[in-house]
Amino acid sequence: MPGAIPASPSRLVDLVFPGDTNHHGTLFGGAGLALMDRIAFIAATRHGRVPFVTASVDRVDFQAPARVGELVELVARVSRVGRTSMTVEVEMVAEGLVSGERRLCTRGSFSMVAVPEGRTPGWCLPPLADMREPPGRGTCTSDIVFAD
Repeated sequence: MPGAIPASPSRLVDLVFPGDTNHHGTLFGGAGLALMDRIAFIAATRHGRVPFVTASVDRVDFQAPARVGELVELVARVSRVGRTSMTVEVEMVAEGLVSGERRLCTRGSFSMVAVPEGRTPGWCLPPLADMREPPGRGTCTSDIVFAD
């Protein structure tokens, strides 16, 4: 599709400091959400090249804590683009600096709305490129999970 932009991920890496943690020594949920919102904004702006605001956070799943002294890496990918809004999927992974152990902490979906200055009638965001491989090309894997 002409003008389509591939969905390259945006990354943000930060260190969990004591001032960002609760009495358990783990990252405050609100501090984690703020980082997720920041990288969602960056991903949206890199795609649309116009200012964006967060319209909603559609779902956030907290799966594991990020502890003081660990790195958190946030990865955001644009997953859907409409005329003036988009959906950005964000994952936050904690990493032990010494051990190298990594674990998924949080996953969320952010709805971002473009607020361009001087928008002309009919303006819309650039579409998302189709990143699928042609049939018969590439590698595909799948997992089947059975309940105990």
